[in-house]
Amino acid sequence: MAQPALVPAVQQAPVEAAATSKSMEGDILSNYFIETCRTVVPVLDKLGPSMAVIRSDIEGNIQRLEEICGSGKSEYKFLYEIVRKEVAEGTAKKPLSCTRAILWLTRAMDFTVVLLRDLSEQSEWSLKQAVEHAYNITLKRWHGWISAAAYKVGLKLVPEREKFSGLLGDMKGDVEKFISALPPVLQQIHMFLRSLRLNGMKSS
Repeated sequence: MAQPALVPAVQQAPVEAAATSKSMEGDILSNYFIETCRTVVPVLDKLGPSMAVIRSDIEGNIQRLEEICGSGKSEYKFLYEIVRKEVAEGTAKKPLSCTRAILWLTRAMDFTVVLLRDLSEQSEWSLKQAVEHAYNITLKRWHGWISAAAYKVGLKLVPEREKFSGLLGDMKGDVEKFISALPPVLQQIHMFLRSLRLNGMKSS
């Protein structure tokens, strides 16, 4: 089976958004964001059961966004419009809101970017060290005790770095593109959510 390219399609979103009359703020196309998040799943799969919780969260949040984006309604074409609609309806902070899905997917992408960057720059680190560092600076502060406990169990199952690197195969070029192109987009999403005071929601 061909290896899915780990290249953030979402980097194309601001360009396309700027070429339309529907978003004057460089809003991000929902489908590009979803597809970018989807490319991360096979990478986390290579970490085995250690990342099962994060992987499950990503897939669940992707599914939630796909359910509304698949409706074909123009109001769901851009991420920010989805959030604004939920804010207007008073549902943005509800447990199953799309706003929460966008927030947690963005955080999961933060985690993945830091993990892959650490593996690229910290050659002496074990995979466990890289995972722990990425978790501590991206997800830990947002996890309640249940999620934190699940992570601690998963950390014990992290494979050896050599095995993970071998499984990634010839994806090095894609990884470099991913960790350089995606952070500005993630920062943009965080800034937008922060402007609406929606960036501080936590899990249980």
